[in-house]
Amino acid sequence: AFPFKRKQPPSAYLLDAETVSPYENRRSPE
Repeated sequence: AFPFKRKQPPSAYLLDAETVSPYENRRSPE
């Protein structure tokens, strides 16, 4: 998810955060 996420906009960050990993989850309030 990281390789393709890099090209995606910040929006993908939150959307993928749910399935990505705790690393992204940490950046989100949820």
